[in-house]
Amino acid sequence: MAGDRSQDDEIGPFAPMSNGAMLSHYKIVGKLGAGGMGEVYRAVDTRLDRTVAIKVLSSQAALSADMRARFEREARTISSLNHPHICTLYDVGHQEGMDYLVMECMEGEELSQRLQRGRIEVAEALTIAVQVASGLEAAHRKGVIHRDLKPNNIFLTSNGAKLLDFGLAKLHAEPVTGMGDETHTTPVTGAGAIVGTLQYMSPEQLEGKETDARSDIFSFGATLYEMVTGHRAFTGESKVSLISSIMKEEPRQIGEIVPSVPPALERLIRKCLQKDPDKRWQSAGDLRDELEWIQSAGSQAGIPAPVASRRRVRMKLAWSVAALFAVIAIVLGVRQMTEEEVKPQTVRFTIPKPEGVAEVEWPTLSPDGRYLAFLGFDSSGNSQIWVRPLDSQRSYPLPGTSVSLRNLAARPFWSPDSKYLAVYDVAEGRLKKLPVDGGSPITICKTVGCDGSWGIRDVIVFDDYEGHLGIGQVAAAGGQPTLALSPDIKRENRYVAWPSFLPDGHHFLYVERPGYWGPNSEDCILKVADLDSDESKVLGNVVGRATYLEPGYIMYLKDEFLLVRKFNVKSLEFEGEPIALTEMPTFRPLSWGLIMNASASNNGVMAWQKGPPLVSRLVWVDRNGKELDTIGVPALYCELGLSPDNRFVAYQSRTSEIQQYKIGILDLQQGNSFRLTSNDFEEFDPTWCSDGSAIAFTASHEGDLVTLETCRLYDPVSSVVVSSDTSHPWAMLWSPPGDLWYCDYAIPARLGKRIIELDPTQFATASVRYTLPEEVVPRGVAPGGRYLLSEGSKVDWHEGIYVSDMTSPSARWQIASGGHQARWSPDGKEIYFFLEDDFMVVRVDTTNGFSFVPPKKLF
Repeated sequence: MAGDRSQDDEIGPFAPMSNGAMLSHYKIVGKLGAGGMGEVYRAVDTRLDRTVAIKVLSSQAALSADMRARFEREARTISSLNHPHICTLYDVGHQEGMDYLVMECMEGEELSQRLQRGRIEVAEALTIAVQVASGLEAAHRKGVIHRDLKPNNIFLTSNGAKLLDFGLAKLHAEPVTGMGDETHTTPVTGAGAIVGTLQYMSPEQLEGKETDARSDIFSFGATLYEMVTGHRAFTGESKVSLISSIMKEEPRQIGEIVPSVPPALERLIRKCLQKDPDKRWQSAGDLRDELEWIQSAGSQAGIPAPVASRRRVRMKLAWSVAALFAVIAIVLGVRQMTEEEVKPQTVRFTIPKPEGVAEVEWPTLSPDGRYLAFLGFDSSGNSQIWVRPLDSQRSYPLPGTSVSLRNLAARPFWSPDSKYLAVYDVAEGRLKKLPVDGGSPITICKTVGCDGSWGIRDVIVFDDYEGHLGIGQVAAAGGQPTLALSPDIKRENRYVAWPSFLPDGHHFLYVERPGYWGPNSEDCILKVADLDSDESKVLGNVVGRATYLEPGYIMYLKDEFLLVRKFNVKSLEFEGEPIALTEMPTFRPLSWGLIMNASASNNGVMAWQKGPPLVSRLVWVDRNGKELDTIGVPALYCELGLSPDNRFVAYQSRTSEIQQYKIGILDLQQGNSFRLTSNDFEEFDPTWCSDGSAIAFTASHEGDLVTLETCRLYDPVSSVVVSSDTSHPWAMLWSPPGDLWYCDYAIPARLGKRIIELDPTQFATASVRYTLPEEVVPRGVAPGGRYLLSEGSKVDWHEGIYVSDMTSPSARWQIASGGHQARWSPDGKEIYFFLEDDFMVVRVDTTNGFSFVPPKKLF
C-alpha cells in the first residue's frame, strides 16, 4: 500500500523495522506509511512469493495473551471477507513482542489524501461511494462491522476503492483515557466505551452504546458529505464542541455549498446522517441500490408511446411534438376560499421545475400537506415521479419510478398517512408502494392500471381492471386483487375509471364514460359506489376525474375550469352551487377526456398546474435531420398524415373555440387550412386513400356510437359511414383499388385486436385478416395488404418493433429490440421509428417473402 497514513494519527513507540528483517516467513522490503495502530511495511511472502503489506501494531495496540487469542479468532472472520472492495486480510501473527497483520499490498492513495486536493466531482464520488457501499454490504452480511469508517480507511486504487482495517477498530482497542481524535475501547466493546474517529462517529458511538451496521452507515454519510462538498459534515473548535455538533446539529445544506449536487444524493446523505439509527438507511444493500440508481438516473431517455388500451391510444404523437411549460401553484387556505362569509387570506407561490425536467404533470399533494408529488418529463418525454417537500427548496426523484419511452407514465397516489406513494410499474405489470422518505419499492399485487385511490381502511381501488373495463380492489398490504365495480351492463361499450375514495373508506367516486373517447360533459357520468354493496348513485355529468376534498367538497372540471361544490357525505348529494377555484384552465387535453391536474390536502393546501394548451410546429427535414422549412403556424397538431402527392397534411387538433377533436387539412401549396367535415362529432386518425382524393377517419358520436367513415376532400358534407358495427376502429391503410384496412378493439378486450379488411366494392362487408394480443400496438399495413407493422410490450411479444405476415400466423420478425412510433414508408420499402432520441430507418424487401437489414440511425 502506498501513501503516508501519519496525518492526524498517533504512533505508539516501538523500534522501526529495517529492510531485510524477517517476521515469520515475511521479509521486510520497505516502509509504506503509518497509521493509528502502527506502521505499515511492504514485504514479500517467501512461501507464496507474493508482495504483501504488513501492519506492525504499536505498543498502545499491543495485546495480552487472552486478547491475542480473541483477536486471532475475530481476525480469521475478517479474513473471510473476500470482496473486490475490501482489502484482504491474509494473516495475523506475533513475534518477539510484536503483533502484526498481513494484508494485500495495493498501489494508490488514501481517500483522505485525495481530499487534500479538494472536493470530488459528483460522478467520481458516486463511483467511489457505490464501491464502498458494496464492500460494507458484503461485510455486514457476515456480521462484521467496521466501526471506524473514514477517509483514512478508504484506499483508492486503479481497480477501485478498497476498505481498510475492516472490523479492527473493535479488535484493537483500549480503555478510554483522555479522548484523542481516535479513541478506543477494550476488544469487547462495553458500556461507556467509544470506538472510532470523532468526525465520523455516530451519536450512539459517542454515547458508548452498542453499535451495529447503521453506525457504519452514519460514518459513510459523513465521508460522502466530505467527498462531494470538500468540507467535513461536523466541526468544532474543541473535541467537546465537535461531539456536541454531531449529537445535536445538522450539517450545512449541500446545495448551498455545491448547487450542482443532485437533490437525490443530498437526500441520501442526510438520511445516512440521521441522529436516530431507526431513521437511517437500514442496510448497506439498500444504500448501494439507491446510489446506483442516482448514478444511472440521468442516462434514461424516451418518450411515452401509446399502449393499446382505452387510455393510451390517443397519445401517439402528443409527447413527441409538443412541450407544455407548466407552473405549479400552491394555495393555502382552500377551506376559506369556499366559504363566502369568511374573507380568505391566501398565499400563492410557484414551484419551479427541477433541473433537467422539461414539463410536469399530475401534481398530487399528500394528505398531510407536507409533500407534493408530480410527474416530471425530460426533453425526450421520459417520465419520473418527483417529490417536493413543501418546507424545502428542492425536489427529488423517487427511485424505481422512471418510465421509458415504451410505456405510459404511471400516475401516483398517496397513502392516507402520507408515508407511501402507490404507483404502477407498467413494465412489470405490478402495483407497488414506495416509501416517500426513501427505500425500495414494495409489490402490492400483479395487475395493470392507470389511476387509483388509497382509503383509510388500507384498501386500494384502481381502474383498468379486467380487460380495462372495471375497477379493482386490493389490500394495501398486498394480496390478490378482486373486482370492485363493473360498468353498467345495460349500456354497452361503457368504461368505469378514476376511482377516488370518500373519507369513510367505503364509498368512492368514479366516472362512467363511453369508449376511450368522450370528453364532452354529457358523455361522462360522475357516480358514487360502496365497496360493501353493489349499489351506485348518479351525481351528475363531468368531463374528467373528480376528487373529494375537506371539509366536504368535490372538486371537478367544467368548461376547462376547476370547480368545487359542497357535498354531503352522509346523504351523498351535492348542496349549493359550484364555486370556481382557478381563473385559468388546469387540465391536459386528451382525445378521451381531460386530465384534472389539481389536488388538495386535508389541511387546506392546494396545488394545481396551469398553462396554455399544448402547441407544436411542423417542419420539413431531410434524411440527415436538417430542417428545410416550416409548415403552417404553431398549433396542437397530432396524428399527422401526408397525402400521397405531398400537397396536403391531414392532422387531428382541438382548439379553445371548438371543444372537440376535429380533422383539419393544411394545403401546402396555398398555405391555408380547412376542416375536413362539417360534422358535429369528434374525429380521429386521418388516413389518405391512394389517390389523395378522400380520407378515412374514426368518428365518435353521442350515444357511445363509434364509426369508421370516409370523406372526400373539399366536400365537408360527404361523410360516409363504412363500418358501424365494430368497437373503436381506426384506419391504417387505404390502398388501391380501394381496400381499406383498419384495426378494431375486440370486446371483451382480452380477445385482443383484430386487423380487418373492408371489401373494395361493398364497404359493409368486412373480413378479419389477423388478430393481435391486447398488449401489442399495430402501427400499419404495408402496401399490398400482406405485412403488418406492430410494437410489442410484454408477454409473448417482447419490447420492440415487429413485422408479421398476415397470411401465415407463425411468421413474425423482430426488426428492433426497442423503439416506438413505427411507420411504413409510402412504397413499403422502409420502416421508420424513434429509438430514444434517434430517428431510425430499416430497409425491407418483400420481393420474395420478407427480409430486412439491421436498423440504421438517420438523425
